[in-house]
Amino acid sequence: MVLDEVHKYPQWAREIKVLYDRYNDLKIVFTGSSIIDISRQEGDLSRRALMYELFGLSYREYLLMNEISDIPVLTLEQITQNKNDIRNLFSGQFRPMANFENYLRFGFYPFYNEDTGGYYQRLRQLTRMIVEFDMAEIKGFDIRNAKKMLQLLYIIAEQVPFKPNLMKLAEKTGIHRNSL
Repeated sequence: MVLDEVHKYPQWAREIKVLYDRYNDLKIVFTGSSIIDISRQEGDLSRRALMYELFGLSYREYLLMNEISDIPVLTLEQITQNKNDIRNLFSGQFRPMANFENYLRFGFYPFYNEDTGGYYQRLRQLTRMIVEFDMAEIKGFDIRNAKKMLQLLYIIAEQVPFKPNLMKLAEKTGIHRNSL
């Protein structure tokens, strides 16, 4: 059984707990929004479910997914103490910066492969979904601030590098300083 975006279903954690307890052979996979800590929901699934948090792709994963290079995972200790040994892991043809700009532009979220031209549109849609729907599930979030939050994200994105000044941001967005 696969349940997507369980956080939208009232009392989902309690229902899944009942299913786990009642049907021993049932395998349940569920997803939830990254903005909501689904591990803290009522129903205590901690003894029944393995929780995974999925992050965006690292540069190494991006290179592997695009069949550019298969670089092994290295610890910080391996990198700092075995510099000469590490060089042997890479072919003379490997140019780490050759694909780095594409990674920075498209590589963090794997859906870029589906439609490179629509990548930024999908990012905008994803951001809007998180702000307008997922954040509505957060206790104390006033949904009337959703448009202001999107405006805040736009302001921050336009001012890179960015050093936040909460008073000025509150003034520009019309969101109370404490809410920011």
